[in-house]
Amino acid sequence: MAPIRRYLRISKFSVLECRIYLEDPSDTRWLLDSRDPVMPRIFASIRPLVLPKLREENERLFARKKGKPVKDVIAEDDFEVALFLRESRTRHSLLTRHKNFDEPENKSKRTGYLEGKGGQPDTGILVESDSESELNINAIPQAGSEEEDGPSEGKRTKRKRDESLPESSEHEDKKLRFRTNYEGFNIHGWMLCLLVTRKGDKGKARVEAAEPKRQVLMEEWISTQAQGDLGEE
Repeated sequence: MAPIRRYLRISKFSVLECRIYLEDPSDTRWLLDSRDPVMPRIFASIRPLVLPKLREENERLFARKKGKPVKDVIAEDDFEVALFLRESRTRHSLLTRHKNFDEPENKSKRTGYLEGKGGQPDTGILVESDSESELNINAIPQAGSEEEDGPSEGKRTKRKRDESLPESSEHEDKKLRFRTNYEGFNIHGWMLCLLVTRKGDKGKARVEAAEPKRQVLMEEWISTQAQGDLGEE
């Protein structure tokens, strides 16, 4: 069965690759259950041990001490985790993507801004002149039916203009603006291997019936898999 790969954040810009192996492959649904997630509790239990183990393995590597990696075991009520570090040279990168949505502008402010410009009829330019005093009053036409129809047309065009504004503003409100940001992390030179064993009523019978050396064989197999990854490089 292929391991479950996750990344554990150990600093602001660094992550540690984790490979999770199950003692019983049929417990995958139990491990990844969304209603009662076990994975976050496993990482919460091992997190205090990760940095000390990294320092210890770096010291052993610097001193060129050969030997099997140090294994730690954490036991909880419903699971048991055996963890150890292996050197990893797999070349890959990790990016996280964040989308930030901008809230649309206030509709009332936008509508008021548009009505202030387009809601009112256009005003003409007033030109002051001395010739206005010589204006012939008799030349002014009398108010008739044609002039009465004129303002009504102006009101009708004004109403059409006002009715078209909310449609454009509502169309603009539906558009969401967002920015996509990417954050990169440094992959640490070690790989954390986790061997998870389920405990409790459902897993107790399987654990008791298992062979004594089953976990040892499982750990050796994990070590060979990690060494195979190094050989591919």
